[in-house]
Amino acid sequence: RPGRLYAVMGPSGCGKTTFLSALSNKIHGGGRVLGDTYVNGSKMDKATGIGNFNKVIGFVPQEDTMLRELSTKQNIQYASRLQNSGSKHSSDVVNAILRVLDIYRVKHVNIGDEHVRGISGGQRKRVNVAMELAGDPSMILLDEPTSGLDSGSSLELIKTLSTLAKERGITIAMVIHQPVSILSFVLFLCSPLP
Repeated sequence: RPGRLYAVMGPSGCGKTTFLSALSNKIHGGGRVLGDTYVNGSKMDKATGIGNFNKVIGFVPQEDTMLRELSTKQNIQYASRLQNSGSKHSSDVVNAILRVLDIYRVKHVNIGDEHVRGISGGQRKRVNVAMELAGDPSMILLDEPTSGLDSGSSLELIKTLSTLAKERGITIAMVIHQPVSILSFVLFLCSPLP
């Protein structure tokens, strides 16, 4: 359902990431998916996706996918241009995404790496989400967005994602590995049963 935050939880090796990869049509390495996947009521062609399938679902991998030499805003603008070919994504839209994900104050800070100090780990996770959000999807799938974060940063990210789902009316589903009890409680409160 739109406007909801969902968590896929389970022990290591049970297939959480594979499940999300199958939903997002990103199974690689010779794997195959049996059965049918429907997106907004339309059956997805697994070979090509449906119509604008890549614009309907955003996928945020566990690893960072941004260019470390660019600033936060430059990474989001770059992703926006790649995902919105033929149309111009305005600076106002990019600034709105920065504000929603609470990374506006670091918009001119380079991402950085292990040698050059940049933004924090929690902010990097939000930039990854922002880069997918720039494509204006109706659903975002995240593979272990809290990995590498402490419990406080994880909680803040989950709250931000919950607010994003409600305010934008999009569906957000994510894999959570070994959630702390407070995180599970927040997920329960953010996603009431239908």
